[in-house]
Amino acid sequence: MTEHSKWVRHRTADGPLWSPVPETSGETAISKAGEYPKNNAMESYGPIDYDKIDLLPPAEPTRVVALAHNYRDLVDEKESEEPEEPLLFLKTPSSVIATGDSIEIPEAGPTWAEVEVAFIVDKKARNVSIKEAMEYIRGYTVANDVTTEGINGRNWHLPRSKARDTFCPLGPHLIKGIDTADLTMSTHINGTQTQDSTTANRLYDEPAALSHISSLMTLEPGDVVLTGTPAGATDSTVSPGDEVVVNVEKLGTLENPVSLTGE
Repeated sequence: MTEHSKWVRHRTADGPLWSPVPETSGETAISKAGEYPKNNAMESYGPIDYDKIDLLPPAEPTRVVALAHNYRDLVDEKESEEPEEPLLFLKTPSSVIATGDSIEIPEAGPTWAEVEVAFIVDKKARNVSIKEAMEYIRGYTVANDVTTEGINGRNWHLPRSKARDTFCPLGPHLIKGIDTADLTMSTHINGTQTQDSTTANRLYDEPAALSHISSLMTLEPGDVVLTGTPAGATDSTVSPGDEVVVNVEKLGTLENPVSLTGE
């Protein structure tokens, strides 16, 4: 039994399984855990080549809940004062894809990328206090909250803007036991940087976000919460053929090509 803080979920002939990721390059091992790692200590069997596994998103949510207007630099860019609470919206389970999968965008645009820290819920959460919230967080990953402009000048948080298939890349890892208070984060489109910030600019951290959301709805194990994006998102516009790279310090790098819907 070995303790691990970094995991990947991947496809096998026996179904989705988890593997602990070694700190050094080389082999890793398939976990016997099945659906997800409940604890850091897990038994494993049979070494595999980490570079050859078929990565899946590090969660299979029933819902994705996202926070908007949760970064001071974004609020300063758009509003005269900080909101009393973040705007919430939902993305669909079918919006979730893995690193390397294609983001499919509509021909009408514009569409842009948004780097975010996401956390994965570990157990059913309803009316959770801020003090208890960390007990409900399984771990963290990188998210890209892909967004396309709304219709007829309406807001960007309608399902047609946020909840489309492929509009929530997640991964590549599930990271456990990390402090997310001050992590650098960035977006690059075809190598050009379009977002550059830090999680220190957030208004709501993970415990505050989980407590707030769970006061409104029940979160289930495996559900995902996106904690917001900093300024620069609308500069991160994408077109078919582009490569999108979003990175969060210590959480990893999420890379996805862009294609036109239906191609």
